[in-house]
Order: sequence, then structure tokens, then C-alpha cells
Amino acid sequence: MNEQRKVSGTERFYDEEIAPELKKLMEKANAKGLSFIAVVEYNPGERGRTTGLSPDAGIEMLMLNACARAGNNIDGFVLGMAKYCAENGIDTSQSMVLKPFNQSRIITPGRTQ
Repeated sequence: MNEQRKVSGTERFYDEEIAPELKKLMEKANAKGLSFIAVVEYNPGERGRTTGLSPDAGIEMLMLNACARAGNNIDGFVLGMAKYCAENGIDTSQSMVLKPFNQSRIITPGRTQ
């Protein structure tokens, strides 16, 4: 059963008009060492994302990217950030949200969920 997904007019507009322009802006920003993230919701709950992070992107940009990737999956966002912080030695001991992970060591460096 190989059904083709219907593409809405707004998604087609995004794909054909917006995404190529965002890609150009991302490439321009990246060429100067800037990180770039753009998220467009072309239908409720349906998004397109253009991302180009510099090697030294700050944690805020990484969080923004993780949030954009996770969409409405808040657990995916929080667990992904907890894992990233554990793997990169980022202190999360002052975080109320991550406190259970810090105490139980549910998230450990190198361990996949």
C-alpha cells in the first residue's frame, strides 16, 4: 500500500517559495560564521525548518533547534537536552525540570534512550 500524501497549497507555497529563500539566507549567515534557525508553520502542527548551526553555536541555539525538531513532543525536547548536557559536561544541577534526572542518573553520557 503506497499511498501518496496530499500536499496542501500552503505547504507547496512553503516548499517552492519560502524554503529556497530561507536556505539562501542560512547559507549567507553560515558563510559569516552565524548560526541560523528558521521555523515556518504552513499548516497547524505542520512545520518546515531550515537550520545551519556554527560549530561554536551557543546552548540557546541548540535548545531552539531541539525544540524545533521536537515539535509538540515536550518529553523529546527535555530528554534530548538532558542527554546533550550530560554528554557535554553542562551543569544542570540548578534546573528544577532536570533535577529528577540529575538525582537518578537516568540520563548518562553515551547512553541512548
